[in-house]
Amino acid sequence: MVDFFLVETKSISSSQSASNFDQSQVDKLAKLILDADGLLRPLILKQTGLEKYEVVSGHLEYHAAVRAKEKNAQKAEMVN
Repeated sequence: MVDFFLVETKSISSSQSASNFDQSQVDKLAKLILDADGLLRPLILKQTGLEKYEVVSGHLEYHAAVRAKEKNAQKAEMVN
């Protein structure tokens, strides 16, 4: 069963480092996330603990969401 909900970015971890991605691409996607008020393609997460999640798919999007939160914490606190 698949559930859809909002998760705080601080509750998510990724096995892939942000340095694995082109930083200009991360910045562009972060701007799109802020402009669109959220991710266009949701992350696929695995729950690893109480309110703790790990990225299964969407590592680039996750790192862009973290960058978006750095730019505007109120607008990008949660991801879908």
